[in-house]
Amino acid sequence: MLFSIYDIEERQEFREKMQKQETGNEKQLYIGQRLMELRGRFDMTQEELAEQLGVSRQAISRWETNQ
Repeated sequence: MLFSIYDIEERQEFREKMQKQETGNEKQLYIGQRLMELRGRFDMTQEELAEQLGVSRQAISRWETNQ
């Protein structure tokens, strides 16, 4: 199978982005952003999500703000 230079560069960029998301603080940032996105998509308040998960609203807030 032949790959063009473009394919190789594109794959390398993808790998680098994934590695950044998987490292420490950046991973936490990604998780907080994703949690907020999903909560918004399902039109849920922090209070509603907290109730579903059995945690406090403050815990949800801390997760979303990466604290």
